[in-house]
Amino acid sequence: MRAQSLGCEIANHTYDHKYTLSSLDAASIRWEISQCNQSIYNITGSYPNVMRPVGGAYNSTVSANVGLPMIIWNVDTQDWNGASKDQIVNTLKSALANGSLRNKVVLCHENYDSTAGAMEEFLPYLKSQGWQCVTVSEMFAAQGKTMQAGVVYDYVK
Repeated sequence: MRAQSLGCEIANHTYDHKYTLSSLDAASIRWEISQCNQSIYNITGSYPNVMRPVGGAYNSTVSANVGLPMIIWNVDTQDWNGASKDQIVNTLKSALANGSLRNKVVLCHENYDSTAGAMEEFLPYLKSQGWQCVTVSEMFAAQGKTMQAGVVYDYVK
């Protein structure tokens, strides 16, 4: 898988993406997570270490049943809401300028042309400013932190 070979972190995002996990019972949550985990394993040969709940929605039932650390974003590019390439770049540059990107999680989706175009422009800019992109797991490991299953993270504390 190309994403895996590039060093991207492959995370669980539920099996069918139909429902927010917070609208499901415990057995349905476990099914969504286990089916997605198995699908990822079948493709990559590895199980995911983290998951992102659909819509960022979670509650105590979700926390008790996902079995993985939950990653939530704190910088939303709004690509899912039709943001243009320039709007995404401006969102990211603003977050960089005000310091809100340090050790934070940015929400982007790989299935929008605007996101791909924005990353082609923003990532070289980010690197030119002395920054680097890392996976969530790498970000936590670099800070000597360990994530726990069922706990929600949006930045390294």
